[in-house]
Amino acid sequence: VAFDASLLVETRSQLFQSHQLARQVVQSLGLERLRPIVGRGRLSTWLQREFYGDATSAPEYQVDMAATRLVSGLSVKTEPRVYQIVLRYSANEPELATAVTNAFVVEFLRTTSLQKLSARRAIAQVALTENLATLGDKHPKVAEARMRLASVEALMKEQPAKTSDDIQKSA
Repeated sequence: VAFDASLLVETRSQLFQSHQLARQVVQSLGLERLRPIVGRGRLSTWLQREFYGDATSAPEYQVDMAATRLVSGLSVKTEPRVYQIVLRYSANEPELATAVTNAFVVEFLRTTSLQKLSARRAIAQVALTENLATLGDKHPKVAEARMRLASVEALMKEQPAKTSDDIQKSA
């Protein structure tokens, strides 16, 4: 099987620019911390309130708008020869730009880790179902498959509780 690794890098770089990943970054850093980057002026706030009404004060709307602004400030470049993704974020405050860039990386790692665990869970679930159907409830292979499934589910429950530092250290 021929496989083009540069295609994988390109696909992964597109995930960095997704609105869903940006929403996760906004939720992890918080709207107040991001206010210097995603804050709106009084005029635009007033105009949005006039045209869209009370919907603009809903937390979901504010998170969506902040995520849209974060994605627009993110630069994602791929280096095909070395299979590298380069992230840059521009902001007036260098510390905040660094925090946003690191948050994108952490949320990317969290998302890809959950995807891998989800795939492992599906495989463990299929193995358990097949063993139950052919071997019966009391067979040792069924008990082993149950333990594997429980182990993966425990890892999936731990993942959202991991801090950014834990994720960066494990990477």
